[in-house]
Amino acid sequence: MPNWDARRTERGARLVTIVPSTMSVILQAPRGNLETVHPRPMVLSVVKDDIEEGDYRKALLDCRRHRIDLNILYDHEPRGFMSRLWSFVDQIEEVDYINLFLTDIGKSPRPAEKTSEICDALRSELEKRDVEKYINSILTTHMVKTPPDVEASLALLLRLRETNPNLVEDAVKYIIFLADPDTLFDAALGMYDFSLALLIAQHSPKKDPREYLPFLKQLREAGEEFGDGYRRFKIDDHLKRYKKALQGLHDAGKHPFYFRPKVFEEALTYTDKHRLHHEALDIWAGKAESLQAILNLYGEYLFERREFKQAALAFVQASKPQRAIIAYEKAYAWQELFALAVKEGSSFDELVQMGQRVGEDLASRKRYSEAGRVLLDYAKNVEEAITAFAQGGDFPEADRQARAA
Repeated sequence: MPNWDARRTERGARLVTIVPSTMSVILQAPRGNLETVHPRPMVLSVVKDDIEEGDYRKALLDCRRHRIDLNILYDHEPRGFMSRLWSFVDQIEEVDYINLFLTDIGKSPRPAEKTSEICDALRSELEKRDVEKYINSILTTHMVKTPPDVEASLALLLRLRETNPNLVEDAVKYIIFLADPDTLFDAALGMYDFSLALLIAQHSPKKDPREYLPFLKQLREAGEEFGDGYRRFKIDDHLKRYKKALQGLHDAGKHPFYFRPKVFEEALTYTDKHRLHHEALDIWAGKAESLQAILNLYGEYLFERREFKQAALAFVQASKPQRAIIAYEKAYAWQELFALAVKEGSSFDELVQMGQRVGEDLASRKRYSEAGRVLLDYAKNVEEAITAFAQGGDFPEADRQARAA
């Protein structure tokens, strides 16, 4: 048996009668007074019978009157409820009741996917009938999801704004009670719609016009001066949508009044600040000069992280061979290092000095066989090469070089 909530009665109280039609029990106290109670098991039994018979209106009203979670309308017969959604909407004419039902659905511990399925099905049924009548319920189906689908709610308001602006204003007042006003404001801003963002801010008790009005004005002016791309950049940067912000900077470079090298310089600074090197490479793909600058920036970033071999590869692609040579040397990638150094026309003395440094570094890391090869082939230091081969246990090679010397 479920753990039903107990209800205290006076000692000695007597059961007078049970009234099934009203789901009530009448008790008589020792003093003679009568009291009517509604035992929860009795109420639930009637509610379940109503659900099975498809009488959703009566079931909902009884649940509301006796403070029973409205999730029972779905949970008792999930398949039956989903197949008879049309009947549920037909019977529940009051928008407020539908909103109460949806609110309880959103608070349920069921999986988020199942909640979304219920909300989507009910929203589809409501939209078939009358979007304007059920606007608040449709918004609720979006907002009780986990996480709330704020952008879908605002997109609906945008569609209705042209035909019924008064309805949209009332809907904004309603939706502010369903979600954090700051979240709604940022979502509207992220859709690049200033009028909707302003409408939300005006009805939000948390927004100060001395703050949001200058902010929106600044964004408008940025767009008027440098185009939509730069305005989107400023908005997305404010919302910490850094990849989108970088795309906005790229688009701003196409504006005739924004000096292209200047915007690209700003884009490079932004890329480095937010570590958007891969995203920048995708955005500026196909533009060789820009890609080289981004690759050079990426190489420097990897160099700072001591990922020297990857840095060297970036420098090679960026046509920065001298930086690549330094990175290869620090990565002890001696084969790539000397191949690049020779290709770039390093002098004999430079190769010898480089070979000596690299050979000693390899030996210090106990890569004796490689150290011996570098010292022999590039540093031309046979004596140290023989020592390195011997330290590495390659005695035949050490002996062969000693005899050849």
